[in-house]
Amino acid sequence: MPKLAVTGCTGEVGRRVVAVGRKQGHSVVGIDLASKDMEFNADPSFTFLQADLRDYDQTLNAIRGCDGIVQLAGVRWPADYVATTHNT
Repeated sequence: MPKLAVTGCTGEVGRRVVAVGRKQGHSVVGIDLASKDMEFNADPSFTFLQADLRDYDQTLNAIRGCDGIVQLAGVRWPADYVATTHNT
């Protein structure tokens, strides 16, 4: 069973992508900074990871073992965004 990571999984689009991925037989890892109760939390094909994707190590740990990534995470207020670079 392919393992799919969905960042921004608690958002309006992310929730729908998780649902479709599960329906298509994927094992889904939902990744988000915000923790919310989701209707499929009890489903064994779904795993939720709370991670700050601006942190390189947290990102690597969250996507480890995934076969594909759907990147839907975003910062709602760009003025609040603090960028960290890796290997510069």
